Amino acid sequence: MKCILVLMCLFFCIGQNILLSASVPSDVADMKYRADSLKRTKSYNEALQLYDSLLIEEPSDMDIMISKGICQSQIGEINKALETFKKVKDIDSTSPLLWKSIGDSYLFANLPQSAIISYVRSISLNPNYSQAYSSLGSAYQRINMSDTAELAFKKALDIDSMNHEAWYNWSLLLNANGSVDQAMQCLKRSIAVKQDFAPAFNNLGMLYYGAGFADSALSAFNAAIILDKSNSYYYNNAGLACLDLRDTLQAYNFFKNALRYDSVNVKALFNTGLTSYFLLQYKDGIEYIMKALQLQPNVADYWYTVGLIHAANNEQHIASGYWIRCMNLDSTNSKYSYAIGSLYDDSSSVKREYYTIASSLGNEKAKLWLDAHPIMKETIPVDEVPQTKKKKKKKR
Repeated sequence: MKCILVLMCLFFCIGQNILLSASVPSDVADMKYRADSLKRTKSYNEALQLYDSLLIEEPSDMDIMISKGICQSQIGEINKALETFKKVKDIDSTSPLLWKSIGDSYLFANLPQSAIISYVRSISLNPNYSQAYSSLGSAYQRINMSDTAELAFKKALDIDSMNHEAWYNWSLLLNANGSVDQAMQCLKRSIAVKQDFAPAFNNLGMLYYGAGFADSALSAFNAAIILDKSNSYYYNNAGLACLDLRDTLQAYNFFKNALRYDSVNVKALFNTGLTSYFLLQYKDGIEYIMKALQLQPNVADYWYTVGLIHAANNEQHIASGYWIRCMNLDSTNSKYSYAIGSLYDDSSSVKREYYTIASSLGNEKAKLWLDAHPIMKETIPVDEVPQTKKKKKKKR
């Protein structure tokens, strides 16, 4: 009986060990799947924590190490990423993905020459690596080698015409070279391949906005927002399109949403202040723009707008002070001296002084005013010379 009990316990323990050994790989695979999913959705910090946990179990797993390095690069930890990639190289330096990832880190650090070396190494290990060619093109664009960059993008698309990043990167080059229509076509191809690619929608919106098609721009920005609801820049861009459409309240709401996701987005701070001014909310307008100026104190147009708000609030002396500051920051812009002159009556010599400065800088309104108000020269009356009586000659 005792033997039977011993055997039963032995079989039970063996069974438990089998179950445990089977569950470990399953847990690891599940964690890796979750980490990769977080990386794809740009939740890099959360993914990084999982990759670190996985490396405790699998300290030499190259795929996990490369993924960790990619996440480190994306959150700006470039040196740590390069250290991670060095560990991978010590294990096996023949991975094309490894060298592309190293190149990406250098490109994030704005070191395009080093990035090019890594991308070329990646391509030498895999001549059909479309993504590496696309990234290589971006690196060449950084050093103003446009023709070489374009060849790299075309090669990437020859290998894989469904490479949405290559279409996207090529559009950046075309736009920089002034080929806006072609850039739009590339972005549309990128979107056709990957319909959830928010950056392509945003850039398409910017091209529409620049071309004066505010309705189309707003549609593209809204599509980008739906795909990436926490991107502050997309909301700010949508607000700009609304301003062009003269929908100030909707623009204000977009700018406020931009600040909801990034409270130090300087452009959104300024634009929120500007729309507050348009909505006659002067106190709020000044508050938002002053926050922007705390971050970028040397932007003359920000000071200029604060001056506009004070002038609208009948605080001309304060407005004048801000506009004098603008003149000190940018002595070539005529609107600042013209704005100061506009605070004074037509009879004021101060008005003439500032309008003369504005006119010398090419301000047409100031020129017209000066022409219409010439300086009146005072005429000095000439005193009549009294005629002297001729003396009569005495008769001899």
